[in-house]
Amino acid sequence: MAPRTEIRLVALIGLAFVGTGLLTWGVWSGELAIFGDSSPTTGTPTTSLTVNPGTIGPETVLFQEDFVNAVSADATKLTARWDVEAGNLSLEPGTTTGLAQSLSVATVTGSQVKVAMDAQAFLPNGAQISYAISANGGVSWDPILPGRAVSFENPAGDWRWRVLLDRGSAALNPALDQLSLSFTIED
Repeated sequence: MAPRTEIRLVALIGLAFVGTGLLTWGVWSGELAIFGDSSPTTGTPTTSLTVNPGTIGPETVLFQEDFVNAVSADATKLTARWDVEAGNLSLEPGTTTGLAQSLSVATVTGSQVKVAMDAQAFLPNGAQISYAISANGGVSWDPILPGRAVSFENPAGDWRWRVLLDRGSAALNPALDQLSLSFTIED
Protein backbone atom coordinates (compact mmCIF):
# COMPACT_ATOMS: atom_id res chain seq x y z
CA MET A 1 0.00 0.00 0.00
CA ALA A 2 1.34 3.43 -0.95
CA PRO A 3 2.05 5.92 1.87
CA ARG A 4 -0.85 8.25 2.54
CA THR A 5 -1.06 11.75 3.94
CA GLU A 6 -4.02 12.71 6.10
CA ILE A 7 -5.19 16.27 5.53
CA ARG A 8 -7.64 18.10 7.79
CA LEU A 9 -8.57 21.63 6.81
CA VAL A 10 -11.20 24.28 7.13
CA ALA A 11 -11.55 25.68 3.64
CA LEU A 12 -10.82 23.97 0.34
CA ILE A 13 -8.68 21.37 -1.37
CA GLY A 14 -7.37 20.99 -4.90
CA LEU A 15 -5.64 22.82 -7.67
CA ALA A 16 -8.47 25.24 -8.45
CA PHE A 17 -10.05 27.90 -6.23
CA VAL A 18 -13.61 26.87 -5.49
CA GLY A 19 -14.71 29.38 -2.87
CA THR A 20 -15.83 28.94 0.70
CA GLY A 21 -19.37 27.64 0.25
CA LEU A 22 -20.82 25.51 2.99
CA LEU A 23 -20.31 22.24 1.14
CA THR A 24 -19.44 21.58 -2.49
CA TRP A 25 -18.56 18.16 -3.91
CA GLY A 26 -15.92 17.51 -6.55
CA VAL A 27 -13.80 14.68 -7.86
CA TRP A 28 -10.06 15.06 -7.52
CA SER A 29 -7.37 12.51 -8.37
CA GLY A 30 -9.97 9.78 -8.68
CA GLU A 31 -11.14 10.15 -5.10
CA LEU A 32 -13.99 12.13 -3.62
CA ALA A 33 -12.79 15.47 -2.26
CA ILE A 34 -14.93 17.60 0.05
CA PHE A 35 -14.68 21.39 -0.09
CA GLY A 36 -16.16 23.54 2.65
CA ASP A 37 -15.49 25.70 5.66
CA SER A 38 -17.55 24.90 8.75
CA SER A 39 -20.90 23.71 9.93
CA PRO A 40 -23.40 26.58 10.14
CA THR A 41 -24.86 25.12 13.34
CA THR A 42 -21.81 23.95 15.29
CA GLY A 43 -18.99 26.03 13.77
CA THR A 44 -16.78 22.93 13.59
CA PRO A 45 -14.69 22.09 10.52
CA THR A 46 -16.55 19.92 8.02
CA THR A 47 -13.60 18.64 6.03
CA SER A 48 -11.48 15.59 6.67
CA LEU A 49 -10.01 13.40 3.96
CA THR A 50 -6.98 11.42 2.90
CA VAL A 51 -4.86 12.26 -0.14
CA ASN A 52 -2.26 9.96 -1.64
CA PRO A 53 0.75 12.16 -2.47
CA GLY A 54 2.75 11.39 -5.57
CA THR A 55 -0.09 9.76 -7.53
CA ILE A 56 -0.35 12.53 -10.13
CA GLY A 57 2.67 14.67 -9.30
CA PRO A 58 2.76 17.44 -6.71
CA GLU A 59 -0.41 17.67 -4.63
CA THR A 60 -1.67 21.08 -3.53
CA VAL A 61 -3.82 21.83 -0.49
CA LEU A 62 -5.22 25.30 0.12
CA PHE A 63 -6.36 26.68 3.48
CA GLN A 64 -8.20 29.99 3.62
CA GLU A 65 -9.17 32.04 6.69
CA ASP A 66 -11.88 34.66 6.17
CA PHE A 67 -12.33 35.45 9.90
CA VAL A 68 -16.11 34.82 9.70
CA ASN A 69 -15.90 32.33 12.57
CA ALA A 70 -13.25 31.60 15.16
CA VAL A 71 -12.96 27.85 14.55
CA SER A 72 -9.22 27.98 13.83
CA ALA A 73 -8.37 30.64 16.46
CA ASP A 74 -6.12 29.66 19.36
CA ALA A 75 -7.88 31.66 22.09
CA THR A 76 -4.91 31.20 24.46
CA LYS A 77 -2.67 33.15 22.04
CA LEU A 78 -5.15 35.82 20.94
CA THR A 79 -4.45 39.47 21.83
CA ALA A 80 -5.76 40.91 18.55
CA ARG A 81 -9.46 41.35 17.80
CA TRP A 82 -10.91 38.41 15.79
CA ASP A 83 -14.09 40.13 14.58
CA VAL A 84 -16.48 37.56 13.08
CA GLU A 85 -19.10 40.25 12.32
CA ALA A 86 -16.67 42.40 10.29
CA GLY A 87 -14.86 39.31 8.98
CA ASN A 88 -11.39 40.55 9.85
CA LEU A 89 -8.56 40.58 12.35
CA SER A 90 -7.66 43.98 13.80
CA LEU A 91 -6.37 45.62 16.97
CA GLU A 92 -8.35 45.88 20.18
CA PRO A 93 -9.30 49.51 21.05
CA GLY A 94 -6.49 51.31 22.85
CA THR A 95 -3.76 48.85 21.81
CA THR A 96 -0.88 49.31 19.39
CA THR A 97 -0.06 45.63 18.76
CA GLY A 98 -2.02 42.41 18.64
CA LEU A 99 -1.22 38.75 18.06
CA ALA A 100 -3.38 36.02 16.57
CA GLN A 101 -2.40 32.40 16.18
CA SER A 102 -4.32 29.50 14.73
CA LEU A 103 -4.91 26.03 15.97
CA SER A 104 -3.89 23.30 13.53
CA VAL A 105 -5.25 24.24 10.08
CA ALA A 106 -3.84 21.30 8.10
CA THR A 107 -1.95 18.05 8.55
CA VAL A 108 0.34 17.78 5.53
CA THR A 109 3.54 15.73 5.50
CA GLY A 110 6.06 14.65 2.89
CA SER A 111 9.78 14.69 2.31
CA GLN A 112 9.45 18.20 0.85
CA VAL A 113 6.51 20.57 1.44
CA LYS A 114 6.39 24.06 -0.05
CA VAL A 115 4.10 26.59 1.65
CA ALA A 116 2.98 29.82 -0.03
CA MET A 117 0.96 32.52 1.72
CA ASP A 118 -1.32 35.24 0.43
CA ALA A 119 -3.13 37.94 2.40
CA GLN A 120 -5.68 40.66 1.85
CA ALA A 121 -5.19 43.45 4.37
CA PHE A 122 -5.80 47.11 5.09
CA LEU A 123 -2.37 48.50 5.89
CA PRO A 124 -2.23 52.25 6.63
CA ASN A 125 1.09 54.03 6.10
CA GLY A 126 3.30 53.41 9.14
CA ALA A 127 1.55 50.16 10.22
CA GLN A 128 2.74 46.63 9.54
CA ILE A 129 1.59 43.03 9.70
CA SER A 130 4.14 40.26 10.29
CA TYR A 131 3.33 36.67 9.30
CA ALA A 132 4.81 33.34 10.43
CA ILE A 133 4.13 29.65 9.77
CA SER A 134 4.80 26.62 11.95
CA ALA A 135 5.10 23.03 10.74
CA ASN A 136 5.39 21.54 14.23
CA GLY A 137 2.35 22.70 16.16
CA GLY A 138 3.76 26.08 17.17
CA VAL A 139 7.03 24.87 18.71
CA SER A 140 9.03 26.96 16.21
CA TRP A 141 8.03 29.62 13.69
CA ASP A 142 9.36 30.66 10.29
CA PRO A 143 8.62 34.11 8.86
CA ILE A 144 6.65 34.13 5.61
CA LEU A 145 5.71 37.00 3.29
CA PRO A 146 2.56 37.36 1.18
CA GLY A 147 3.19 36.13 -2.34
CA ARG A 148 6.25 34.13 -1.30
CA ALA A 149 6.87 30.44 -0.64
CA VAL A 150 8.94 28.66 2.02
CA SER A 151 10.11 25.03 1.66
CA PHE A 152 10.24 22.58 4.54
CA GLU A 153 12.10 19.25 4.52
CA ASN A 154 10.37 16.41 6.39
CA PRO A 155 7.98 18.69 8.34
CA ALA A 156 6.14 17.29 11.34
CA GLY A 157 2.97 18.34 9.51
CA ASP A 158 0.93 20.16 12.21
CA TRP A 159 0.56 23.47 10.33
CA ARG A 160 -0.39 26.72 12.08
CA TRP A 161 -0.15 30.40 11.19
CA ARG A 162 0.62 33.42 13.36
CA VAL A 163 0.07 37.12 12.67
CA LEU A 164 1.35 40.18 14.54
CA LEU A 165 -0.45 43.46 13.80
CA ASP A 166 1.45 46.64 14.69
CA ARG A 167 -0.11 50.11 14.36
CA GLY A 168 3.31 51.78 14.50
CA SER A 169 2.97 55.48 13.68
CA ALA A 170 -0.33 55.06 11.81
CA ALA A 171 -3.48 56.80 13.03
CA LEU A 172 -5.64 53.89 11.83
CA ASN A 173 -5.52 50.21 12.76
CA PRO A 174 -4.24 47.64 10.29
CA ALA A 175 -6.76 44.89 9.51
CA LEU A 176 -6.34 41.46 7.96
CA ASP A 177 -9.38 40.41 5.89
CA GLN A 178 -8.15 37.11 4.49
CA LEU A 179 -5.18 34.78 4.84
CA SER A 180 -4.59 31.79 2.58
CA LEU A 181 -1.93 29.11 2.66
CA SER A 182 -1.15 26.63 -0.10
CA PHE A 183 0.79 23.48 0.70
CA THR A 184 2.48 21.67 -2.19
CA ILE A 185 3.76 18.17 -1.46
CA GLU A 186 6.86 17.60 -3.57
CA ASP A 187 7.78 14.02 -2.70
